[in-house]
Amino acid sequence: MDDVYPLKFYKWVVYSAEDAVKAHQETHHPTMYNQPSAYVYARVEFDMNAVKKNRYVDSFTRLSLLPNPFPREEERTIMAFCKGPEMVKEVQDAGATTVGGADLIKKIQEGTIKLFEYDYIIAHPNIITELVPIRGLMKKKFPTLKAGTLDTDLQSLVKKFAGGVQYRVVRDEKQDNFGSVEVAVGRGFALRVVKYDRTISKEVQNDSDDEDDAVAAKA
Repeated sequence: MDDVYPLKFYKWVVYSAEDAVKAHQETHHPTMYNQPSAYVYARVEFDMNAVKKNRYVDSFTRLSLLPNPFPREEERTIMAFCKGPEMVKEVQDAGATTVGGADLIKKIQEGTIKLFEYDYIIAHPNIITELVPIRGLMKKKFPTLKAGTLDTDLQSLVKKFAGGVQYRVVRDEKQDNFGSVEVAVGRGFALRVVKYDRTISKEVQNDSDDEDDAVAAKA
């Protein structure tokens, strides 16, 4: 007789992250499912209580660059605004799709370049005032500090938006203080568990859509 039982009546077995990854690699081995490059997803649960009493953090979407980026079937287009030929070349070399200053702004105003063709728009602070005339065209894509699209280090921003992983933390419909996210963290046999941290990252802490921040997370 097989050793089976109705799982819903018993407490789930909890595995370490490392053991869970090993199990995923075993089941997706060429001798079984034959999907050695399948995505590995992590589910993280959030305490959505805000700093203020009886306030909760709304659902929010963010993008983070993992310590060990992995290939994905996705290409992102990035427009960058900055001044000076040297900086323009540096940002282009970093991987931005289109880079420019006043000339690029003029082309957008003339309709030669369409903003909807770009996934992300980033800018250096020294050119932000010159972008005001086309702010209406950019709408929510207008570079800001809160959105993380306005920075002096444009090369790092390009790498983040080109290779970062996008995730969405969703607040539970019935339990306001509970939220969760499921996000790809690697692919099959290329994934190795290096570190496990139960504390929500400062990036999420400082960057939620709500004025209040989530205070903790657990996986």
